[in-house]
Amino acid sequence: MLASAATIAAGAYSLPVYEIYKVGEDLHWKKGLDLFGLYGMSLVFIPHWNNNEGGQEYDSSRCFMGRERFNRLLELIPADTTVLGIDEHTALIIDLQSQVCMEVGNGEVTLLHKNHPNRKSDNSGDLEALGLNDIDRQRNAHVHQYRGGQTFPLSDWFPIQIPKPGTGIPQEVWSLALETNRVSETQDYPPEEVLVLSQVRQTAREGEDWANADAIRDQIMALGWEVKDTSGGPELIRRKP
Repeated sequence: MLASAATIAAGAYSLPVYEIYKVGEDLHWKKGLDLFGLYGMSLVFIPHWNNNEGGQEYDSSRCFMGRERFNRLLELIPADTTVLGIDEHTALIIDLQSQVCMEVGNGEVTLLHKNHPNRKSDNSGDLEALGLNDIDRQRNAHVHQYRGGQTFPLSDWFPIQIPKPGTGIPQEVWSLALETNRVSETQDYPPEEVLVLSQVRQTAREGEDWANADAIRDQIMALGWEVKDTSGGPELIRRKP
């Protein structure tokens, strides 16, 4: 779950709202975290898509950039970049496992990407009213809008690529991670949950809260471990099957 600033940073390119809107710097983008790059998706996220705090005097939509200035910003990123505009009080759930997305909240999600062959935009008749007609011409964009809890497959945008484990990780680092995992599975190291419960139980014992200590011991046993109280403190022993 990402708030608007983190949502901006998650894309392939990040809109420097403060620098442009507050400081007055020239229009530009920053390199984003590109969290979806491994899935073959070049995305840019624009929250506050429908902001209207500027009223009649100032167009503050498109995350305070305004339509005219945002259109010029679009010229500065590759044409194959998909732009996701998310209205205020609205969220987009992206389920990479099922490869399905869902819009939730009070507003809409606007998606702009390169046009599909022989297909018109879902809202082709409303582009003028939506302020998207310039984008449609400028980027040959295919425009989708989702509202009211609509779900849609990621394939509406592009073929999703599920990365193989270890993608982008140097082989020596990946090998070390696999070996560490193998060793931890074969050795009798109590998991973190059991260690924490053991500490809580010891605190209860020191406070002579025997009922709570016994209840925690039963929790530890249910997780496959036994507690042996020794003069040096509790000792955890894996239970035999």
